[in-house]
Amino acid sequence: MSHYYSSLKEVEVDLHNFQRETAKRLVINTIKESYYKNITIIKFITGSGNHINSIEEKGVLYEVFPSWMSDNEIKHLIEHCKKYDGYYLVYLDFERIYPIINYVLDFIEFLIDDFDYKDCLITLSLFIITFIFAITIIFLFVFVLCNLLFIRNIIY
Repeated sequence: MSHYYSSLKEVEVDLHNFQRETAKRLVINTIKESYYKNITIIKFITGSGNHINSIEEKGVLYEVFPSWMSDNEIKHLIEHCKKYDGYYLVYLDFERIYPIINYVLDFIEFLIDDFDYKDCLITLSLFIITFIFAITIIFLFVFVLCNLLFIRNIIY
């Protein structure tokens, strides 16, 4: 059974006693779930691979773990992975996947700091006046057209 520990920004998953494919699936799912929960660091305990596991083979998770980080499901979520004695720390990348948020925040900062509101108000006022003028012209055109049709129907 896996030991699963969670704090605010860090998760720990013990992969001991898992077979390779089950452990890989758990790693992938944990990375995706942690990413969506805004958890930045995940500690995966693999062991150092110096003992015989439950299916009578030497533990291999410690050696194969880095190759899992290039899986298409998760590679875009990972900033980097650091190897330690018996475990890995996986750092998730929030900058690369959400650049639009940074652009929006920069634009908001621009609006707050550098935006010339006077010019904006003048432009907005001119737009509103032009819009009202255009609507008035359209209304008058429709009104005149309807009256002409009405008068034409009365005459004939």
